[in-house]
Amino acid sequence: MNDKVNNNSFPICILYFIGQLLYSKHSSHVNKVVSWLNCLNKYFEKRKYGVLDVEESIFMLLFNNHELLSQRNNIIFVNACEFEAYHYKWVVINFYSRKRRHKRIFLIVPSVLVPSKTFVVTNVALFNLKSSLAVNHLYLLEVYFEIEQCIDNFFPPEAKKVAVSLVNDNLFLPTGMLTKVVANFLKYPRYILPEDICCINLRLYMDEYQYGYLYFKVSQIEADKCTDNFDMYALTEATSLYDEAAQTCYCPPKEWELINYKNIGSIITVLPLGLEQYYCQILKWFCPFFIHNIYELKPVFVINGSSGVGKNVLLHAVSKRLGVNYKKIDCNNIISNTVTQIKSNVLHAFKEGKSSSPVILHFSHAELLSTEAGGNDPDQVAEAFSENIKNINPQDKIVVVFSCSTLDSLGIPFINLSLQTLNIDNPNENERKLMITWLAHRLPVPIKSNIITFLTTESKSFNLADLNRVLFLSNKRRIECNDSDTIEKHHIKWFLDDRKDKGKIAEVEWEDVGCVDKLKREVLGSLMSSKFIPGLERRGLLLHGPPGTGKTLLARAVASQCNRTFIPVKGPELLNMYVGQSEANLRQVFARAREASPSILFFDELDSLAPNRGNKSDSGGVMDRVVSQLLAEMDGLENNADVFILAATNRPDLIDPALLRPGRFDKMLYIGPCEDNNSKEKVMKAITRKFILSDDVEITDLIYMLPKQITGASMYGICSSAWMEAAREIINDPNLPKDSRVVVRKHHFENAILTMKS
Repeated sequence: MNDKVNNNSFPICILYFIGQLLYSKHSSHVNKVVSWLNCLNKYFEKRKYGVLDVEESIFMLLFNNHELLSQRNNIIFVNACEFEAYHYKWVVINFYSRKRRHKRIFLIVPSVLVPSKTFVVTNVALFNLKSSLAVNHLYLLEVYFEIEQCIDNFFPPEAKKVAVSLVNDNLFLPTGMLTKVVANFLKYPRYILPEDICCINLRLYMDEYQYGYLYFKVSQIEADKCTDNFDMYALTEATSLYDEAAQTCYCPPKEWELINYKNIGSIITVLPLGLEQYYCQILKWFCPFFIHNIYELKPVFVINGSSGVGKNVLLHAVSKRLGVNYKKIDCNNIISNTVTQIKSNVLHAFKEGKSSSPVILHFSHAELLSTEAGGNDPDQVAEAFSENIKNINPQDKIVVVFSCSTLDSLGIPFINLSLQTLNIDNPNENERKLMITWLAHRLPVPIKSNIITFLTTESKSFNLADLNRVLFLSNKRRIECNDSDTIEKHHIKWFLDDRKDKGKIAEVEWEDVGCVDKLKREVLGSLMSSKFIPGLERRGLLLHGPPGTGKTLLARAVASQCNRTFIPVKGPELLNMYVGQSEANLRQVFARAREASPSILFFDELDSLAPNRGNKSDSGGVMDRVVSQLLAEMDGLENNADVFILAATNRPDLIDPALLRPGRFDKMLYIGPCEDNNSKEKVMKAITRKFILSDDVEITDLIYMLPKQITGASMYGICSSAWMEAAREIINDPNLPKDSRVVVRKHHFENAILTMKS
């Protein structure tokens, strides 16, 4: 008996257990029953198929026959080796799941691209099939089926009158345009069933550059002839259409779209690549509220991220996947001068949401709700939202999303209303590359893979909106120049030179910094340690030494030559008179560094920002809190190796000792004045490398005239004074031509050195 039961399905196991109890007395009968059950289970397993869907516009590329193409929602693609007797024939298929049965007519079309044991249909056909089988459209569908009848020539009766209802009518079409769109849609007969959803792609039937989909539901069909219980009718130009009140229901999910209907290579995802992790997280949050009726929780969420990071695009893609409406409301339209008007605006927004349900109700720029400008009371605004959120019923199918730039800018009452908060960071290198590839395909923009790699490297602090803009303007520059068929590096550099954030400083090269070879190797080694020695990387370096020795210049050179975003911060500029604002300023600096990573965060005059704690130098203990915040932020960088911290100070003895341990400022580097002739010569050559020197100038002779100890700033002052003296001679000499270049001579340097000594 054990050999005859080779299926692990739950019903068979139960029957097998009962059979074991009866086996000792009625073994022959039990063996027959088990054998019959195994055969029956195999019979059903052969007819168990998975159903996959594709976006219906993709079917446009599979057929050239417009008459057949018009029936794309009544076509099933199967594996070429299966159902050979039914290829290119209409068949009556009886589908049944655990809940109910449904009979529908499909045209069987073979394809070598379809895997075995799989049906491939359009997303609209699968949506209608799930609705008929009472299966939620968000679930995967595995159905049992049986082919009842094969029809060689199938011509369903023509529908005389059809009542349709527009579904989620958020499209604003010009007057008379809807009639034109429907007329183009009905040039070929469409086979429909009652309660089916039909889709009209406006790009196909209205305008090549018109995006959008018009959904309508077939409410009632009247015909002269019955369809013999098949319930399928032909919708033609002669059919009278009656428009009923718009309905609010789910639409077929949509994850892919076709940009060019003549090229299958133009298939692209609705979601921008690089945002998949946030997309999956939001789907996990939203799905339960659209599938089930949850009474215990209110569906309120907060999404924060800098402007252009992709919050709107992300929520729009989620709404397409869930088959729900997406309604965006700018909070600028909510805020008013009076509380009564604000409450009225909030109530109107939620009424619009209920009329468009199922819907994702997105309140953008939500930080405006927490501001007190213009007489706005944040507490009363939060109370107005709280009252309307409490009135949301599970049957309404409304999910509320607040979006803001930073979570700190949103009031605590709104955060308390939310179930979850999600922070969308600026993309890393791999995500930027995916976004550029997606945008280049979506726009479309001609660009090669090596140029994509170049743009990925040069756009370290860019988000989705920035990348979209740089691609668009670079392509515009290419068209204007008319010098290439694809985007080249010089087209991109033309835009990056004006856009790219360099920390508002000029480019500094290694040649501009003299006599720091040892320090340069130390700093570069610390920057590269995270790649070569995982787990032992350095987080920061402290540069100390007398004023004018080149600490800031070295930091700028490191950031510029390592192609990192340089974020300079002076300690006193972070301090604020209001309680808690200094710590908030410090948090914003580190948040900016994370967004612009890989970056170098440079603190100048660190002793003014992080003095020894406990000295009670200020009455409110502000500096103690700032130092504690700085320590917490530096420790929080452990998961982000792309932010490196440099600091400079003249008084390292005044800095809090907690900052000088490994894991924070791992090492202190001393930068002192030039004492030997070799170091003086290197600094002098670095300063004068862009000067035009006369033949009588010898750097080696000038350094003997300098003091024994001199800083780089002092030598810079000497060189600039010499150049200014040479420039005055040209200005004061009327015999020299106006375009004469400034040539610095030996006596100019000598006079500058004597002036400095005196």
